[in-house]
Amino acid sequence: MNLSLGYHKTREFSSVRGVFMQEFPLHMQNFLTYLETIRGKSSLTVDEYALDLRMFFRFLKRERGLV
Repeated sequence: MNLSLGYHKTREFSSVRGVFMQEFPLHMQNFLTYLETIRGKSSLTVDEYALDLRMFFRFLKRERGLV
């Protein structure tokens, strides 16, 4: 774990897409890949987008009584 005062996320802590990618529909997986490969977004940024999308869709499911 990185406990330095100048905290910076490292790749070992940001493998969010690797963990949750199978939960996303194919079109969302493609979108996240597009952001990183074509648009040139950092992998950490894309990981955060993936988390945001995951939380948003969980919220929608709860609000619509699907869970």
